[in-house]
Amino acid sequence: MFKTRLISGIVLVAIALVVIITGGNVLLSVMGIISLIGMFELYRVFQMEKSLAAVVGYLAAIAFYLNLYFGFFTDP
Repeated sequence: MFKTRLISGIVLVAIALVVIITGGNVLLSVMGIISLIGMFELYRVFQMEKSLAAVVGYLAAIAFYLNLYFGFFTDP
């Protein structure tokens, strides 16, 4: 059990380093996916992963990351 967790931890750290060093669109995409997975897990704890509020939350997160990528709204 310890070996499995150790190996998976090492692999995840290596993947995180590659994504962070690569940066740009890869980092933005991975952060968006992680955000959506985290929101899904949080909504699942409260048993509302398929409710209207959850859908609005998912859409807001997607809109946020699309805004970061395309720059729809910028400071004046």
